[in-house]
Amino acid sequence: MARKSRVHYPGAYYHVMLRGNGGMQIFHDQDDHKKLLDLLQETIIRFEYRIHAFCLMTNHVHFAIQVRNVSLSKIIQNISFRYTQYFNKKTKRIGHLFQGRYKALIVDADNYLLQLIRYIHLNPLRANMVVNILDYPWSSHLAYLGQSKIHWLTTQFVFDLLTNNKNQETVTAYQEFMSDQPRDSVNFSLSMQKSFPAICDDVFMKKLIQLQKIDERIIKVTLRELVKLICEYYAVKESDLYMHSQNRLFSKIRLMIARLVVQLKVANLTDIATYFNRDMSTFSRGLSRMPISDDGEFDAIRYYIESTIVQA
Repeated sequence: MARKSRVHYPGAYYHVMLRGNGGMQIFHDQDDHKKLLDLLQETIIRFEYRIHAFCLMTNHVHFAIQVRNVSLSKIIQNISFRYTQYFNKKTKRIGHLFQGRYKALIVDADNYLLQLIRYIHLNPLRANMVVNILDYPWSSHLAYLGQSKIHWLTTQFVFDLLTNNKNQETVTAYQEFMSDQPRDSVNFSLSMQKSFPAICDDVFMKKLIQLQKIDERIIKVTLRELVKLICEYYAVKESDLYMHSQNRLFSKIRLMIARLVVQLKVANLTDIATYFNRDMSTFSRGLSRMPISDDGEFDAIRYYIESTIVQA
């Protein structure tokens, strides 16, 4: 029987678990841990995804990952294949290092990401590897505390969830959150849904199912139709977007359009540059520099377009 495909959409969050084949040890020394972290850094740049938390255990690893255009499968396959090559060469072995297909749960970030971060960071305590998680160096916990620097780790989204008051100290809020719940009380195995493996509620699950159903309909939409919808969303005239001005809003809208149509495979950057009479490199640079803070706005635009098309 064919394996069921993973649920994928730009911006999706996942709890990913990779285990050693037959429970075998996948790290022997510090160099092994550092090698996997180096691979994470390289693939983040290459595939433009984000890691919000990680924990490298003796025979398995945990990641909290947010994807963009590239599917989770491609990302994890690249990491696991390259680490296996490194490990097998170093230890003079052959064969699979990791156990079967990786496990991944799609996560409702607004309601469950914080619990997932705590679950991942408390793994060494649950395994009785340390008495205090401050003593465990191979997770992102110390980076959240500001005691280590991992420039490719994304922490701001979690801090924003923890601090409604922007003046509140983020590290203090994180420390209070981590100490708020007993270490054995989080069990994500109870959160498995029937339709997809996920950590979410019924409302989020219905949204996932809807996204899966309407993807093909969205791809059939033309570039002109998408531009019109986004202009309606921002309440601007399409003619404004052709102007060669320094207006930041119009520049931002053009980038939002470029990001959306490329993700949905409606057009490519050359098509968009021609449509707006701009240089393609302008869009390429702009997309690579879009701040994390724009992700929520982008998700809202995509949801608006999807909802409009479904109702049409």
